[in-house]
Amino acid sequence: MRKLALFLSMVLFLGLQTLNAQTKAISGKVVDNYGDPIPGVSIIVKGTTSGTVSRPDGSYLLNVPQDAEIIVFTFVGMETKEIMIGDRSSINVMLASSAIDVDEVVVTALGISREKKSLGYASQGVSEDDLMAANDVNAIASLSGKVAGLSVSGQNFAGSQNILIRGASSFSGNNQPLFVVDGVPISNEGFNDVETQSGGGGYDYGSMVADLNSYDIANVEVLKGSAASALYGSRGQNGVIMITTKSGRKGKKTFSVDINSGVTIDRVSILPELQDKYGGGYGGFGSTTIDGVEYQTVSYAVDESWGPKFEGQDVLHWWGIADYEQGLTSAPVTGKWEASKNDVEDFYETGITYQNSINVVSTSENSALRIGYTNISMEGIVPNSKQNKNTFNINGNTSVLDGFVELNSNVTFVHTDTKGRPQFGYGDNSQSQKFFQWGQRQLDMDKLKNYANPDGTNRTWNRTSASDATPKYSDNPYWTAYKNYQDDDRTRIFGTVGGKINLTDYLSASGNVYLDTYTFNARERVAIGSQAQSMFKQVQRQAIETNYEGKLNFQKRFGDLDVLGFVGGNIRKENYSRFEGETDGGLVIDGLYNLNNSANQPILDDYDREKRVNSWFGMASVGYKSFAYLEATYRTDYDSTLPEEHNEYSYASVSGSVILSQLLKYSWMNNLKVRLNYGETGNGTDPYQVYNTYEISDPFQGNPQFTNLDRLKNENLKPELTQEVEFGVEGSFLHNRAGFDFTYYTRDTENQIVPVEVSGSTGYIEQVINAGLINNRGIELMVYGTPLKVGDFSWELGINYAKNTNEVKELPASLGGKLQLASAPFGGAYINSVEGKTFQELYAYDFVYDDNGNKVINSETGFYEMGDLQSMGSVLPDYTAGLKSTFRYKNIDLGVLIDMSKGGKYYSLTNMWSMYRVWPRRLQQLPQMETRFVRMDLCWMELLIRVMDMKKMICI
Repeated sequence: MRKLALFLSMVLFLGLQTLNAQTKAISGKVVDNYGDPIPGVSIIVKGTTSGTVSRPDGSYLLNVPQDAEIIVFTFVGMETKEIMIGDRSSINVMLASSAIDVDEVVVTALGISREKKSLGYASQGVSEDDLMAANDVNAIASLSGKVAGLSVSGQNFAGSQNILIRGASSFSGNNQPLFVVDGVPISNEGFNDVETQSGGGGYDYGSMVADLNSYDIANVEVLKGSAASALYGSRGQNGVIMITTKSGRKGKKTFSVDINSGVTIDRVSILPELQDKYGGGYGGFGSTTIDGVEYQTVSYAVDESWGPKFEGQDVLHWWGIADYEQGLTSAPVTGKWEASKNDVEDFYETGITYQNSINVVSTSENSALRIGYTNISMEGIVPNSKQNKNTFNINGNTSVLDGFVELNSNVTFVHTDTKGRPQFGYGDNSQSQKFFQWGQRQLDMDKLKNYANPDGTNRTWNRTSASDATPKYSDNPYWTAYKNYQDDDRTRIFGTVGGKINLTDYLSASGNVYLDTYTFNARERVAIGSQAQSMFKQVQRQAIETNYEGKLNFQKRFGDLDVLGFVGGNIRKENYSRFEGETDGGLVIDGLYNLNNSANQPILDDYDREKRVNSWFGMASVGYKSFAYLEATYRTDYDSTLPEEHNEYSYASVSGSVILSQLLKYSWMNNLKVRLNYGETGNGTDPYQVYNTYEISDPFQGNPQFTNLDRLKNENLKPELTQEVEFGVEGSFLHNRAGFDFTYYTRDTENQIVPVEVSGSTGYIEQVINAGLINNRGIELMVYGTPLKVGDFSWELGINYAKNTNEVKELPASLGGKLQLASAPFGGAYINSVEGKTFQELYAYDFVYDDNGNKVINSETGFYEMGDLQSMGSVLPDYTAGLKSTFRYKNIDLGVLIDMSKGGKYYSLTNMWSMYRVWPRRLQQLPQMETRFVRMDLCWMELLIRVMDMKKMICI
């Protein structure tokens, strides 16, 4: 660290020296083809080391020797210009775009704009046009298939996405990248509980980054490796997604209004295939006598489909007896026993999304202002599901005192109302569970649409009996949608305000305050008259994160050397609170959803947490003749969640790149760069993991109770540490008609935060320790080109490929080489981390086989013998890839994107219960009835002890 500080001091000292020779001042402005100012242009007196760079407004001031003749203007991506000085004291220059230079300016860590050719690490950008190609309202989902090494999964109505960059590295469960919008770290905290995540049942409350507005985004830059994200310290382990929003560009007076509208239609594409030969029940029909007439009845109370074969028999359906009970018919009406003409797919509706936005931009010589408003109105495919989101953004910047002071502000306000999120997994309010895991195959959706009887009661098909209309196991699916729905609302504000003082043409000081705050209210309900006990639950979450950041920036050219550096500090404060309440014993008054309507005293929970991280950091970069670059970064965090005597941790990186095309000088080679780097990043822990505290329990006889938590805290806990080495080669050829970018990386993540079991005699169940090591290594390849370009027509093609190999190198000895991370409901499968295997290995019970490989059948039960618990493979994909093809003609373009993921095992709870209860279509050709029960039981047993392969989902 002393060496870095000394180096920066020397650079600043040299930069402050003045020339003794006689000089004269030259001033002016540098703009592009459109008249917009270009900041950072290198301006040098030819044949000397005297030079400067243009300011953010494009202006410059340069002291030149009296005998100077030519000034050279250079900027990456622009053609170099040499201008004769003569007797002029003011020189304005326009730089044209270079047709053969693929270099560009990108946004890197801490919002610093850099020349891409100077970067010694992998970074891939996605432009506004690529993001909005499919008019996707979800900005993060739009990245899928466009960035090598980045995977996005889990897209659904208002739901969450799982985002990984170069695989998973942490046992703690936090493997999501950091999102930064215009310098503001954005929370992407998830609120799905363990039951929801494991398939046990619950609502998917989405990703917090869904608050980002696609219409406001100008560019996304993905920082993949540790060297790229090291400046974010304990938040940078999983990579960083840098988002730059649209803004006005000062420099000339303009005014524009941009209006956009779009419509997106969603339809259910694929559903599980279900048999249509047999209906509900266990065997034959029943019978009942009503008003002296005997009727053949369905097994109303059964929610399985082992009933009679569909042969057009005359039966009393659930709707016939329900209408008679409500006085809608004078006698029960019967119907044919047949497969439904309005089956499960008819329950789902056509989802439609309307997007409307208006953006107003006003600029002048010294100021720019952009105001934007976007409304997104979405109706889901599940009845009574909808979302309405309003986003308001104001982004302004100005320079005063002749560019000496620059001020900026960017604030976004988002309000989202959502109703009817579908419940997932094995939950009572999950329509999917009732359709594909349980249910009867003759149910007609058209009959079910009338979900409430005239007296307001539940009009369910799953009656307790012919004489009892009480729901046995299942509510009417439309009752679930319109009576047992959830709803939520979120209000969020994030943004920044800051300023910059240009002390000299090479030295500046900047300061910013970054804010991200939200209030999230969620409500869940079960109406009186439902199968389950009525209830109401509400959760209110409030969070605020504030970052105070200051930097001293330096940028200057010394002859053949370009020097860039900064030092700075950051103070991060986090506050989070959650208040949760749920009725106990049901509701008293139907339709009144309030905690005070609880039959018993409602169950309440109140939680608060605070966190503070103080940091200082620095970066220094040196470029030689725009040919070779060397960069180093360093950051130290002081984390309040760690022990006071051990709460200081540092992270460093060093990277280098060489532009070989500067040496080779082939006419067909536009760019060829080799890069190499090493970086360190971390993954911090949550608050209150260090010191033991008590948990407040429910009062006993009016007295408060304080109990130990299940987890023993660790006073020596450390953050996880990742060390990564990366090598890459990138190039472009044939006037940028073709190019590639290749990366190889290997990274080790140690100090894993791992829970281990402890003796119950200690009063605890587990303790968290630092132990374990995970290695990720892999390759990333991006190939792009323009195979065809004729006049105004062109065909552009891009392919990206990534393969990551994940391995658990070490685990604590007390774990016996295996750590269970999650388990499926009903014990069907487990996700484990196993030493010598991948981080997420899927385990299940296999069969017992004889010497010839045949499954062994138990002679007493007739079932297959269950073997030992063993690995069925990794849930992680073998590789991911994306193929993008775009045809352009003038201002019209047509694009196709294919997102691929090969390999990976998964366990389907829906498929398991479907095999047992409503059975898929592939099994409807079974022989006669009496053998079907045996065979289906065998299939059910197999599904319980066997994990489904993605390419093989049959029951043998």
